[in-house]
Amino acid sequence: MARVRRGALSAIAAAVAVALGAPGVAQARTPCPGETTTPTAATSAQVSDAILCLTNQIRASYGLPALRRDARLDTAARLHSEDMAARGFFAHTTPEGLEPGDRAAAQGYSAGVGENVAVGHPTARAVVLGWMGSAGHCRNVLGTARDIGVGTAPSPRAHYTQVFGSYAFTSESAASAGCPHAVDLDALPIPDLVGIVTGAPAEVASGPAAGERARARPALGRLALSPARLRPGRRSVLSYTLTSRATVTARIERAPAGRRFRWRLLPGRLTDAGVQGSNRLRFGGRLRGRRLVPGRYRLRAVATDGAGRRSASRRVTFWIVRR
Repeated sequence: MARVRRGALSAIAAAVAVALGAPGVAQARTPCPGETTTPTAATSAQVSDAILCLTNQIRASYGLPALRRDARLDTAARLHSEDMAARGFFAHTTPEGLEPGDRAAAQGYSAGVGENVAVGHPTARAVVLGWMGSAGHCRNVLGTARDIGVGTAPSPRAHYTQVFGSYAFTSESAASAGCPHAVDLDALPIPDLVGIVTGAPAEVASGPAAGERARARPALGRLALSPARLRPGRRSVLSYTLTSRATVTARIERAPAGRRFRWRLLPGRLTDAGVQGSNRLRFGGRLRGRRLVPGRYRLRAVATDGAGRRSASRRVTFWIVRR
C-alpha cells in the first residue's frame, strides 16, 4: 500500500485549509481533561474519556478523521478490562476462547473490530503513548477504523481496552504504515479542520440508511467441507461462495463426548481472503498449530467485507476420526 510521509499529509491538510478559507492550519494542543488522572473506581470513566480524546488528537495531527464513540463498543471494552482485572489474565482472547469480535457482537456490534489492550500504566497519557510506541497498537490508533469504544478497570493494576469498529484488517492508512511513532504530546500540532470527538457515545444507527447498508452486506453460501470425516495427517477442503469480495472467518466448536447438543467454542480461528464466486480453502484438521483430537466438530463461518458489513453465519459439521 502507498506510504505517505507525515509532511505530505500536513501539506494536504494545509491546502484544504486554504481552500476552505480557514485562518490557520494547526493550533497548540489543549490537554485532555483527566489525561494525568490516576484510575480509580470513581475516575475510570474520566480516564476512558481522556484516552479517547488523546487518541483523536493524535489522529488529527496525522490528518486523520476523529473516531466516533459507540456505546456498544464502550460496553465491550469496559467489560473486557474488568474481566481481565478480576480474573488476572491479560490477553485479547478470554480463557473461554472469546475474541474481540465475539465480545463486540454480544453487545450488538456486528462490523469488524480490532483491539488494543494494556495493563499497569498509571494514566491515560502514559497508556496512549505506550500504544503509539508499539507497531501493532499504533497501526490500530492510526488505522482505517471509524468507531471506537474505551474501557478502564482500575483494580488492582489498571487494565485498559480500546475496541476499534468498522475495522478493515487488510488495510491501513498512510500514517499507520510508518508505525511505531514517537509522539511528543506537548508539541503536538492539531489541524483546525479536523474535529475531535470526546463526547457521549453515539446511538445505534437506524433508519433507511442503516437498512441500505444491511442490504449491501456480502452473502456467504454453499459452505461445505469435503471429506467431512478427516483422519489425522490428512487434509480436507472447505468450499464456499460469496456474492462480493470479503474476508471469511471461521470458528470451530467441539461436541463433548456424551453431550450431543452442547458445543464448546475452541480458541483460534481460520481466515481466508475470499473473492466473488466460488472459493476453496485447505483444512488440515489443525487449529492454532495444534491437531484436533478425534471427535465431532462444527465449523461456523461469517464473511466481512471492507466496509465492515457481515454476512449471516453458516455452519458445517465434520468429524476427526482415528486411523
